[in-house]
Amino acid sequence: MFIKIKPLGCVALILGIIGLMAGMYFVLKGQPDTSPTVAQGGISPAVNPTPPALKDPTFPTPEPFTTVPADDSRVTSALDVKAMEEAKKLYGKEGTFVGTVVKVFKPTSGTVQVLNFAEDYKTTVVGAVKEENLPKFPELETLIGKKVLITGEVFEYQNRPEVDLTDPTGIQVVE
Repeated sequence: MFIKIKPLGCVALILGIIGLMAGMYFVLKGQPDTSPTVAQGGISPAVNPTPPALKDPTFPTPEPFTTVPADDSRVTSALDVKAMEEAKKLYGKEGTFVGTVVKVFKPTSGTVQVLNFAEDYKTTVVGAVKEENLPKFPELETLIGKKVLITGEVFEYQNRPEVDLTDPTGIQVVE
């Protein structure tokens, strides 16, 4: 009781099964299928760095960032984001820094979003929110142009200090 399939039909069947499996993988993984479409020429994938949880209407919306007065001791005692040498002394420890966000960098990998405090990000400490923590945070773009206080573990990334922001309480808007 075999079904006779022509060679071209067999190829189409195999490709269909592969496509179905890839789609199931992304559904089960909870991420959108970013494989190239025919309309895209099958060359470059459409990358969406925003985690699906942020788009899921059943997922709770994160609270807005909290604020802190400019004269608060946490702000006045914080290191400036330009204090690179002092920041390097804090590797592996918690550090608090203050600066104005100029850009939120989102690499196409979608694995992290980075708060930059200067056009040349290499001249200041940066704040990094990893992909697994992004659903907990309000939109980081709302911080552009605002003075913020960031607190988290300081670690070395490409010979520069970076603050690991694992929770929204690690970012406060200075008023």
